[in-house]
Amino acid sequence: MNIFALSTGKGPSGIAIVRLSGKDSLQNFKTNNKEK
Repeated sequence: MNIFALSTGKGPSGIAIVRLSGKDSLQNFKTNNKEK
């Protein structure tokens, strides 16, 4: 199982941290978020 989640601070924010968890999560993230 892989988990992808955005994490931000309390209140409005212009930046979010992508949190990845799981054996294949980094490869899945790279596959689904290629540079344009």
